[in-house]
Amino acid sequence: LWLGKSLFLVPAAKLYTLMELESPYSRNVSDIHSFSVLLTANLIQSNPLVQKVKCEVSLGDSNSTVDVVSYLQNGLRWAYEVTLSVSNVSANAAKLQNKGFAHIYFVCRDYNLKEAVWAHLRNAGFSADYLASIHCIIFSTLLRQKKQMTPRS
Repeated sequence: LWLGKSLFLVPAAKLYTLMELESPYSRNVSDIHSFSVLLTANLIQSNPLVQKVKCEVSLGDSNSTVDVVSYLQNGLRWAYEVTLSVSNVSANAAKLQNKGFAHIYFVCRDYNLKEAVWAHLRNAGFSADYLASIHCIIFSTLLRQKKQMTPRS
């Protein structure tokens, strides 16, 4: 899986079964998406503002979930949707609207997808207030932030 300029080898859920290990993929729509959700959770957990992180959090209606939620020290919640294409971006934004998230992040695999996602969201008819809470970022931004927060020995 290429995330920007970084190549990640994604272990398939089947590998865990073959090795008789518990799979870390809680809701495996695709191995690549599940791995990306775990990577996102791991990267945002290193932020000192974050108290805890949960994956595949139910939104309380019709089986809707958000990929990752970070619970901040100050009580706010931020939602993260791993975005590997623009196919369901509007639906994901709509399901998160009015759910109490201070910020919503669409985490994209590269810069071009980030720009396409943002253009798609701007043209989807959401209010300016709601769009102000949405951010499109790329995985390398999260990787860079984690490196900056990791103490050097």
